[in-house]
Amino acid sequence: MTDPRLSYFAQWIEKELGIIYSQENYFQLQNRLEEIVRTMKFNGIDELYSKVQEGAVGQLKQLLIDSATNNETSFFRDARLFTAIEQEIIPNLIKQKPGQKLRFWSAASSMGQEAYSLAMICDQFAKTNSTFDYEIFASDISAKALRRVEEATYSTLEVGRGLTPTQLQKHFTPVGDGNYRVNTNLRSRVKTGRVNLRESFRQVGTFDLILCRNVLIYQRVEAKKEIISRLTNQLESNGLLVMGAGESMIGISQDFEQKDAMGAIFYQLKSVFNKTA
Repeated sequence: MTDPRLSYFAQWIEKELGIIYSQENYFQLQNRLEEIVRTMKFNGIDELYSKVQEGAVGQLKQLLIDSATNNETSFFRDARLFTAIEQEIIPNLIKQKPGQKLRFWSAASSMGQEAYSLAMICDQFAKTNSTFDYEIFASDISAKALRRVEEATYSTLEVGRGLTPTQLQKHFTPVGDGNYRVNTNLRSRVKTGRVNLRESFRQVGTFDLILCRNVLIYQRVEAKKEIISRLTNQLESNGLLVMGAGESMIGISQDFEQKDAMGAIFYQLKSVFNKTA
């Protein structure tokens, strides 16, 4: 029999974030709730359940949000994608918008590896092209994840996932205890902000490239459509959107053309698209 408390929390999370916990994953949900119980020094899940029913606000609400999100990531995750960004996407954007600042959005950026991977690529262009300028916006709904982006400090294990020794030496500084911090020049290029993709985010501006990977896979179809519709309005004309390897636009939106760049899939906003929302 399903624990009604876990069903309640699963429904709360879906309402707040759109993330779906199936009954098969309730064990994971329970483990995360028990961690909140320890953090808040509650007398078990029953007390947590009662507090949330009364109204989850402040630290408790943020802990629930943080625990519900999956922050699994790595540097240069999906090497084909970043090769395509470096060798095709950015060069094409430079040709289309010479001398203009390019804006990139790492939506649901988790702990920042995706954003700093982009920054490492852009840094190469900045060193060889004096007119190249860029900005990276890293957002997440998790305050805990955003603090990691801002700290930009990663363990030996984390930098060992996706980085070459050359990249590590060039872009990071050892800070003790086996940790490495992203160098100042890259940190200054990455701006952070808390964004719930289920809510309006018009204030973030428009972008030439948006990476929103492995987010929609946890959402119901209607929520996927709403998120993609909002992301569409934040793209520059002919802007590009990247989704996760297991995600697609099928049944979600007809405002994009699917493009293949060096084996990586991108979705380009159709030039005839008229932004109205």
